[in-house]
Amino acid sequence: MRILAILATLTANCWPLGPAFAEPRHGASIILDAWVVSTGKHQGNPLIVRRNRPFKSAQTRKVYPTRAGIAFKLLAPRADGWPTDKELAVLAQIETFVVERFQIEDRSVVVVILTTSGFREFMLYTKDKASVTQHLAELRARFPAYSFTTYFRDDKEWRGYHEFE
Repeated sequence: MRILAILATLTANCWPLGPAFAEPRHGASIILDAWVVSTGKHQGNPLIVRRNRPFKSAQTRKVYPTRAGIAFKLLAPRADGWPTDKELAVLAQIETFVVERFQIEDRSVVVVILTTSGFREFMLYTKDKASVTQHLAELRARFPAYSFTTYFRDDKEWRGYHEFE
């Protein structure tokens, strides 16, 4: 999925989602704060981008220099690419797992979640690629019906995240 293509079709309609994640503290668990939600269209399909807005500081960028993406195709999306009510329950379980496991011990932070065109993608930044790889194996084992793909990019300036501002 090309982020720039999505951004070109994104109609910003932002509002606070409610509890999400705040700026991490060294040696502390990620605490809840707020996300910004944007809606729009991608290839004619509904698009929702959720961005974890507290992650703007240069200090955070230094701690988490590597961008990682975890994407997967929905099993049975509607004709417009949106998840069915039945699949939404499983997607909530996947999201809970990603947020809880990948952010353990502040090794990574989940910063963007995209849902569109029969796909969901989590963008995170990490200081520990090995932990992401380990948790991805756990994710695959826990949700074997889904085919999870991942990538790593050096992104010390957090360009991926800032594309969604």
